[in-house]
Amino acid sequence: MKTQVVQPEIAYAHTPDLVTWIHLGYVLVFTFFAYSPALSASFLNWDDVPYVVDNPVIRQWSFFNIKRIFTEYTFGNYHPLTILSLSVDYALGKLNPQVYHCSNILLHLGNTALVFFLVRKLNPSSLIALICAILFGLHPIHVESVTWIAERKDVLYTFFYFWALLCYAQYTREQKTSLYIYTLLLFLFSILSKAMAVSLPLILLAIDYLLKRKMFSRTVLMEKIPFFLMALCFGIVAIWAQKASQSIVENDPWNFAERIVLASYAFVQYLMKLLCPLELSAIYPYPEKSGQWIPLIYVTYVLATLLLVGLVLYSIRFSRAYLFGLLFFTASICMVLQLLPVGRFIMADRYAYIPSLGVFWIVAVSFQKIVTGFSSYRTLIVGVGFVYLALLAVGTYRQSTLWKEDLSLWNNAVQQYPAFAEAYNLRAHARIKHNDTVGAYADFEKCIVLDSANKAGYYGSRAGIKASVKDYIGALKDYSQAILFADSTKVYASSLYINRGSVYAQLKNFPAAFADFTRAEHFPVVDSDFFLNRGILFLEAGKYAEALTDLNQAIDQDPHAKDAYYHRAEVYYLQEKVHLALRDCNQAIKIDAAFAKAYNLRGLLEVKIEQFQKALSTFSLAIEADPLLAEAYYNRAYLNQSLGLTETVCGDMRQAYKLGYRSEAAYMQQICPN
Repeated sequence: MKTQVVQPEIAYAHTPDLVTWIHLGYVLVFTFFAYSPALSASFLNWDDVPYVVDNPVIRQWSFFNIKRIFTEYTFGNYHPLTILSLSVDYALGKLNPQVYHCSNILLHLGNTALVFFLVRKLNPSSLIALICAILFGLHPIHVESVTWIAERKDVLYTFFYFWALLCYAQYTREQKTSLYIYTLLLFLFSILSKAMAVSLPLILLAIDYLLKRKMFSRTVLMEKIPFFLMALCFGIVAIWAQKASQSIVENDPWNFAERIVLASYAFVQYLMKLLCPLELSAIYPYPEKSGQWIPLIYVTYVLATLLLVGLVLYSIRFSRAYLFGLLFFTASICMVLQLLPVGRFIMADRYAYIPSLGVFWIVAVSFQKIVTGFSSYRTLIVGVGFVYLALLAVGTYRQSTLWKEDLSLWNNAVQQYPAFAEAYNLRAHARIKHNDTVGAYADFEKCIVLDSANKAGYYGSRAGIKASVKDYIGALKDYSQAILFADSTKVYASSLYINRGSVYAQLKNFPAAFADFTRAEHFPVVDSDFFLNRGILFLEAGKYAEALTDLNQAIDQDPHAKDAYYHRAEVYYLQEKVHLALRDCNQAIKIDAAFAKAYNLRGLLEVKIEQFQKALSTFSLAIEADPLLAEAYYNRAYLNQSLGLTETVCGDMRQAYKLGYRSEAAYMQQICPN
């Protein structure tokens, strides 16, 4: 793409000198230490489990899984490169959270370095570049993006995003076609990591403005067409993904005028937290409505936004730098100001990850002007700057410590928003993870009091927890309460009947269970999970033909339903259709390479066809996938005993007994008396 070179307003910096490189090294070292608590952090109960712990597609590099990554949505998002990066971490460290946290921190360090080089391309001052880099590296608002494993998408898409901007800044100087192509490819990689990258074409225009390119020339406009087309396509995909996961709010309680007010509130709050990062939280609730209208105090945020924009526009008379910073911030954050309502919260710290650079640019330019204009107070001004940076570093360290485990995270949320039911809901699930059922139930009670409109959801969640600890009577009571409060027009009510029916099945009350599934079937959406759960119910009731019909239907609706393949294999096993059962076991394992129960069942099937050595290996694979699967230890012990390989038999039997396997207790005692 050979075009006339348009000289920018700002002279480009030469290669940084040794002192500048040393300063950048210090920035990266300080940033690493500020985030070091994350290296000992655990997986959180907030998205880390579905993204990593229970995500079968990251567990094995295969064409099958890679195809799924690039052709399916993941939890309401399309970000295949993010999932691929998690696959790399799984290959390196399985489920060791330290590996994932280390990758996030390394990406953040890379992003911090890219900030330095990008700013150097846009402004010749090493001081401005260093200030932007250290603010980006050390700011506490970035902790959510860096220390939350599920937010890998933030640090990854930013890496490609900043790199693309760096190539583009160089392209504006040299006009090399290769640099333009690199920019376009890096934009593609960024947008395949997170859809928020669709803002990049707007930032390219902001750079054109800063560098005084002829923005409305044919050449400059034609350059942007591929970027805007790509942004449009992937923006539509992102909306489809959000709709598919029902993340886009329906029946929005706020009208469009109120949405403008809320967007102004979020806009100003992001700015305030970037300048003074106090009271950071993992969640930020919407304001409570005062009657039919938003509280009037929030209207002042519209005025504050207009005043800020006016001041920046006034500054154009003296410099383009401030408007560039505002354009950078606004263009990259406008997508998440909840004008299109997505999710349950009005703000999120992670949304400020890239936009923060626009604010840091303004701070850095202002700091340099102050130091230059008040040279007699330079020592004092620089001293205040270092104190501010030290406070940021301490804040990041403390915030990283807060994100080490979910209970401390949600305790902080409850402390900051004691009237917000969702904070208690999230803490309740964290308490269950820590075996604090009493505390979890208390939190659910608080949810029910604070948020009467969503009683059905809270009763349903509590019922699920009771069922998981085998308190089936308590679970039935809570599911019945949930059904009482549920909106019968919502699909969610269907899942309540399904779950209650599954609890009845655990109590062997099959008539009541089938009655609940019949009620659930009357709802407009009957999905794969419905047929899976009813198929399991038929299986437990000994109705194998009906079970096969439903499990076949579940697989037809979701070809990746590993549990449907597994339970159909169980039916075939009971019907002595060994080869069909083996086929389904293998398919379940293909979908999830760590599916312990499927390995265990395959081992039993291999015993049936007298492939004993293969069965021993398969039982070992089951134990490797789930060291707590008691039945696999017993099956391996029994087979070894039958083959006369008695060396490890008692060890396996004792482990099976320790893990709760009692079905063959008399035989186990006979073989291993002690």
